[in-house]
Amino acid sequence: MHGDDDATSGHRESGAVTRLWWLPPLCWVLVTWLDVRLFKAQSYLLLGVIDEPAHFLTSVILVLAVASLLSIFGRRLPTAAVVGVLLGGNLIDADHLPQVLGSEILTVGTPRPYSHSITTVLLLLVLAGLSRLIRLAPGAGGWVPAVLAGAALGVAGHLSRDLGTATVSVFWPLTDRAFGYSHGLYLAALLVFSVVPFLGMVIHRIRGRAGGPAFQRDISLLQAQDGKLNRAAWPLDLEQGKFPDEDRANP
Repeated sequence: MHGDDDATSGHRESGAVTRLWWLPPLCWVLVTWLDVRLFKAQSYLLLGVIDEPAHFLTSVILVLAVASLLSIFGRRLPTAAVVGVLLGGNLIDADHLPQVLGSEILTVGTPRPYSHSITTVLLLLVLAGLSRLIRLAPGAGGWVPAVLAGAALGVAGHLSRDLGTATVSVFWPLTDRAFGYSHGLYLAALLVFSVVPFLGMVIHRIRGRAGGPAFQRDISLLQAQDGKLNRAAWPLDLEQGKFPDEDRANP
């Protein structure tokens, strides 16, 4: 019964994802529009007001891309993981608060706080694995790992944007060296993720036409039109590349 429930929920989610194929491209356009203004920002406060929505939109694109890829293979992205991605993609910037308040406790020798690194991503993944094993909270063994794993993806997406808009000591504590790449590369990669749901929608429609109700209806009409067709033999004959009774009709 659980397998049937999972399959049903998977079909429902794939339908929801395919219907939202237009949302990631729209998010991409908004991110591009925000970034034009980001590089003209004259104050730290204005920079944050522009950058945080762009981070959230980046997380939305990642969520829909991953959900679409999973739906192609008959899997679903847990709701808890979606929440983790969306929260992790923005809450990581809370580590800027000490710097805003005048303290460099988290930024000595680095352009961004230490937690803006792959160390945070790995730590979240480790905690997700441990919580799955030891069940950190009664009855929460399912959603806790999903939230933590989703948060790891959200932080990774956050870092991918920061690397394209500034520099980040992404390999801290191994090195304080700051890395970065062009903003155009970030936008290009984000655009690739943005079209994944559209491709997923196309794949689902092709599958639906090949094996969905319309296909089954066509077979039923053919069977009704020719009384000689053997319902039981039909699938086997199709696999063998010939119509039922073909051998008898052509001795």
